[in-house]
Amino acid sequence: LREYDLDQNGKIEKREWKVIRAAARKQVLNGLNKEKKEHHVISSPRNSRQPYILSARTEEDLVTLKKWKARFAIAGALLIFTAVVTMISIRGPISI
Repeated sequence: LREYDLDQNGKIEKREWKVIRAAARKQVLNGLNKEKKEHHVISSPRNSRQPYILSARTEEDLVTLKKWKARFAIAGALLIFTAVVTMISIRGPISI
């Protein structure tokens, strides 16, 4: 901030503060202009057999999440199957 202390009194005054803010704004705007501008295009997949997935998560995160959901689904199905077999073995089959 010494470079902006125009009167060299060791204090930043209102006029000097305005100069600092203008310089900071200019620096930020120059940085934004220098950033690479990317264009993102969303289109349907070339292969119609592939699903169209739009997500804020990475592909690895999505795969991991799907694997955990599949594991819980299989565990739930086995639990229900075990419960049904246990109930049938205790009570016997239902006659229609």
